[in-house]
Amino acid sequence: MHNYSCHKIQTTDDTLVAQRHWRIPPNLLAEVKQHLQELLDKGVIVLSQSDYASPIVLVRNKSGALRMFINYRLLNAKCHKER
Repeated sequence: MHNYSCHKIQTTDDTLVAQRHWRIPPNLLAEVKQHLQELLDKGVIVLSQSDYASPIVLVRNKSGALRMFINYRLLNAKCHKER
């Protein structure tokens, strides 16, 4: 059982942000799949049915480990600014 919440993102209009994924180099694909599976198994992430989609960005840190980020720039640009 996962402990997660549903959220409503308040945007400036009703146009969806559904970016295509960015190409993952073939030599990193197995490592990315393994990392995603570990995050799913630990409950850090869950499968989503959202119409919104933002691409992941892969970066190697100083130790050589793969770090994964999500590029939310287009979604953030459409969000209402909180004070």
